[in-house]
Amino acid sequence: MPITKYGNKKLTICCTMCKSEQRVPIDDLKAGDRNNPNLIRLPLCPNCKAQELLNRVWDEVKEGHRNGWSFKHRSAVNSVHAYLVEKGNLDGTDSTVAVLKAEDTKPPYLVKLKPLTILDKPRIVESG
Repeated sequence: MPITKYGNKKLTICCTMCKSEQRVPIDDLKAGDRNNPNLIRLPLCPNCKAQELLNRVWDEVKEGHRNGWSFKHRSAVNSVHAYLVEKGNLDGTDSTVAVLKAEDTKPPYLVKLKPLTILDKPRIVESG
């Protein structure tokens, strides 16, 4: 579910299955999922019940590719994940939580969550 808007209190996410949008309080989310500390599990889509995850990433982006939607989305996901870790909103196994608490580096491209940032709508490609 791509993020289409984010702010200090809520995310607006777009379901990749049915294309509906929902607003999710950031404080209701948790960093980490089962054995993967990089994930954020999103709530089920209220329309089609799809379950999706956000994945923070650590790879570098070339200078000329830092203006597109993908880069902005990556920055938003990394920033929301960092916020959740800082607030102690952690999920997963004991080992996953221990990894998150012990991290001394942060992924690249963190941005301050402003009151409302609107990302361009992603182009969702139909499958099949």
